[in-house]
Amino acid sequence: MPPIARRRDRRPHRSPPDTVPSLGPFRAGHAPVVAAWVTSIDEASSWAALDRLPTAGDFERWHAEPDVVAFVWLEAERVVGYGEIWQDRDLDEAELARLVVAPDDRGRGVGRSLTRALADEARRSGFGAVWLRVRGANSRARRAYEAAGFGRATPEQEAEFNAGQPHVYVWMRDLT
Repeated sequence: MPPIARRRDRRPHRSPPDTVPSLGPFRAGHAPVVAAWVTSIDEASSWAALDRLPTAGDFERWHAEPDVVAFVWLEAERVVGYGEIWQDRDLDEAELARLVVAPDDRGRGVGRSLTRALADEARRSGFGAVWLRVRGANSRARRAYEAAGFGRATPEQEAEFNAGQPHVYVWMRDLT
């Protein structure tokens, strides 16, 4: 029997520099791409409290808010994630919101990386606390957020934060 061929080069695979994921500013042309990732009313409700599928107009309306800063997560110039930072300078807090990952890229750490990058951006912008909220049933997102360094708020904080909300959320804070 012939010997088994062995790979001679044992160096770890390195992606070319242009494939290093990065956070970039959201542009209007990204709206149709991101909107297409949300394919059901249940997903739209969980993602952005919408009772219908998102449109480019939703992004325009959201981004018109002065304290909303939107970003995309790019891999080799391809948009694979989206998220917003809601800024509250009076409370010295930022909230990460409307995070979503392209369906074909889910399950490979993109959500964790996007969450961490957004939290780091909020910290660089000077915020002392960084929060996010998620529906309790969304265990996949919760695991990604925990892997990104977020921990659950106290029951008292959750009760306070959920007062007046359209849904009961699990609130998480950046612990890094």
